[in-house]
Amino acid sequence: MNSIKSQNNVLAIQRLTALWALSESGLGGLCHAFKIPFAGLLLGGIAVIIISLLCHFSESRWKTVSSALILVLIVKGMVSPHTQITGYIAVTFQAMSGIFFYKIMPFRLATFFFCVVAIMESAFQKLILLTLLYGTTFWEAINETGAWIVARMGVISNISSSQLLIGLYTGIYFIGSIFIAYIILYIIGFIKQEENLKDFSVVVGKTENQFVTKSNRKKRKPYILGTLFIILLGLVIYGSFTTDMQRGIYIFLRTLLILFLWFVVVGPILIKLLNKYLFKKQKGLSKDIEHIFDLFPYLRSIIYMAWKEAGEFSYLKRWKEFLTRTIVYSLYFKTEES
Repeated sequence: MNSIKSQNNVLAIQRLTALWALSESGLGGLCHAFKIPFAGLLLGGIAVIIISLLCHFSESRWKTVSSALILVLIVKGMVSPHTQITGYIAVTFQAMSGIFFYKIMPFRLATFFFCVVAIMESAFQKLILLTLLYGTTFWEAINETGAWIVARMGVISNISSSQLLIGLYTGIYFIGSIFIAYIILYIIGFIKQEENLKDFSVVVGKTENQFVTKSNRKKRKPYILGTLFIILLGLVIYGSFTTDMQRGIYIFLRTLLILFLWFVVVGPILIKLLNKYLFKKQKGLSKDIEHIFDLFPYLRSIIYMAWKEAGEFSYLKRWKEFLTRTIVYSLYFKTEES
């Protein structure tokens, strides 16, 4: 009985690792195809859910999660070679924080702390990046805009526009992290009741959905376009709300310098060092990597099916059903070949 349970856990870990790799390397395209709002929160949430389930199914959490992380990073580099180093940092932080919290706390309590820390890190990473690029002047420009709008509306408020935006943004991520923690505990409780799994042991064929194939064929455009957009946005903001021309020129040149250092110097060097490390690891993991790619078509079909079925529900119920069905289908599906 224990050997059967152990084999099932190994299979669950393999499939969860493949789903994590798919999420990190290609789910962004699926989110675009589905027009899913707050895709970043969803992708981070899926990673957190999978890491929690890996800890649940494994006997050695450090070994399981760290091994899965290496495989995910390798596949991420192979499928999305233009990913910036910040993407790798976020994934690694999520994995390490998951191992840490599940090691020092009971599972239920650790789930909430892990979700909040991992999801909020993603939110603050974006805010820090904006501040590094534009400095505090970016937030000052937003405050000036907000003050102008408030004055025209005749409203008195002690809260600045930047504080309001940051509060709303981080608030959405915080609420999302609590919801993700609830989903994790719900899924674990769900799969413990074997009678719940009868309708989730679906048979999935190894076929590509049309929208998936199409999105995969699209190569990611160079980051030059994104850089130009940021620069143009900065020019519009500071040209509209800055009276000091020298100040505007300083911000513009500062942004250009930081972008140059990041995209041309620091980023590529860090990516090169990371790829060198992952390449060494890749040699001994060729079979595991091949198995992950073999699972991708099945998992894509499952994601499509789960989203379609969840469409019958509304609001938070829809997200709960989508995430639950995606995970449970991925754990217990059977192939047409088997």
